[in-house]
Amino acid sequence: MDTSETLLALLAYLATFLATSLALLAWQRKSFNWARPFAVMMMALAQWSLSVSLEVSSATLYSMRAWGMLQIVGSSIMPVAWFVFAARYSEHEHLVAGNRRRALYAIPLVTILLAASNGLHGLLWKTWPAVGSMGLRPTYGPWHGLQILYSCLLAIAGGYFLWQTVWRESDEQRWYVVLISLGATLPMAGLLLETFSDGTFAGQNTLPFFLLGAVVLLAWTVRHNQILETVPIARQTVLHNMPDGVIVVNNQDRIVEINPAAEEIAGCLAADVLGERFVEVLPQWGELWYEAIVKGETAIEQDLLVGNEARSYGLSLSPCLLYTSDAADEEDSVDLG
Repeated sequence: MDTSETLLALLAYLATFLATSLALLAWQRKSFNWARPFAVMMMALAQWSLSVSLEVSSATLYSMRAWGMLQIVGSSIMPVAWFVFAARYSEHEHLVAGNRRRALYAIPLVTILLAASNGLHGLLWKTWPAVGSMGLRPTYGPWHGLQILYSCLLAIAGGYFLWQTVWRESDEQRWYVVLISLGATLPMAGLLLETFSDGTFAGQNTLPFFLLGAVVLLAWTVRHNQILETVPIARQTVLHNMPDGVIVVNNQDRIVEINPAAEEIAGCLAADVLGERFVEVLPQWGELWYEAIVKGETAIEQDLLVGNEARSYGLSLSPCLLYTSDAADEEDSVDLG
């Protein structure tokens, strides 16, 4: 294995490590119904990246072929998991509920079974000749084309669902959707390049670059947009348009969502406080927080200083929302539970 192949293998190994880390992070938040398919998507990407790294670093044609064939597992499952994640996060749950979700995984399951028995029918790979320094480039069968088409349609549909819910939102929200959609579709772009060309640039395999680029984009989006912590986009749109302030805090007392009305009340920007502890960001509200969390009070009224003006606020607490409203405008209690 020469220096360039070593570098490609290391890139794929790095993608494997990052994707596995994101999968574990998502699984820790599996109580959110969109976190599980995200974890499955990242595990599929990790398996795909690991197979690529082992193919690149293989010393024999036999092992190259074996690891090349195993890539079909991750590459066929990832687009389905992406579609399920996007549908749930954009609140199109009815499209991926129950038997519909199982049906979506039917084609990847058939693809994996056909890969295991390819020697009998050649539906996925007709031949697998050795060419170039990177080893094996197969001649594809008809089912491989069907799997590619299915994966591309799911990748596009998932991006469409997310975009449909944020196209009227801020530029920041739209950019997050662009980045996460790009991260989810980059591996498919690499696979298309490999399928319809020799998948190389200057004689080198390009797929590790696509895989690592995808993981980096997804990791950046998870870190900066808190997608595994925040409410889905459709509900987020409602929160952002509410005249009353809403702050969402997770079970570590960290802020994972704050709407514009709450930003104005608290005198801060969402970009500065997301992921921070509530009482550290808003120490002047510490007494309210203590009464709500420790004493179990669910409806509180208190005067707070906003800028140089003292205003009276009502606060109500649900299991996931800290909700504030101007008492001068809101007389009745509000239940968001």
